[in-house]
Amino acid sequence: MRTVIFLSILFVTCQSDDFISFEKLQENSTDGQTIFYYNNKKFSGKVYKKSNDKISLEFELKDGRYNGFFKEFYPGGLIKKEVNYENGILQGYENNYFENGVMSETVNYNNGKFHGSRFVYWENGIVKEKNTFNNGVLVGNTTYYYSNGKIRKEIKFDSQGKKDGEWIDYDAEGNKIKVEYFKSGIKLD
Repeated sequence: MRTVIFLSILFVTCQSDDFISFEKLQENSTDGQTIFYYNNKKFSGKVYKKSNDKISLEFELKDGRYNGFFKEFYPGGLIKKEVNYENGILQGYENNYFENGVMSETVNYNNGKFHGSRFVYWENGIVKEKNTFNNGVLVGNTTYYYSNGKIRKEIKFDSQGKKDGEWIDYDAEGNKIKVEYFKSGIKLD
């Protein structure tokens, strides 16, 4: 019983440490970046925003810019989005969730651009789409799936993001219904 009480106190304490209400900040947006101020100074610290008495956002700022974690929540309290920033730029994994708690998308960022694997999911948890990016450019194989998990389409891109190789469409039973060929963005006959 003491452990449960201690953990509850610890959780409540951690939730309120060093957080400031979003409403106390002023925003200034220039060149596509938002800078947050508190008492006319660029703010550094943790921020929360409430909606209907529930946390809807939590994020960290350094010198007025997003830096560290950024979390958005559904009205019921479940996580909607979690991402990381470094000096106002997306860096690392972004995870998005459906309201039922199932992941809807995960993607990696490098200096604000998609980089590496990206997965999109159906609400039932089955992969809907998977692809790869190299510094914001869609490269390699991309595969789309039906909600039952069967492949719907397979496409390929070269290192510059141009259509390349065999592009195949499948019906819901897995039969090929269309095949096209590309080389460096040009459709071959």
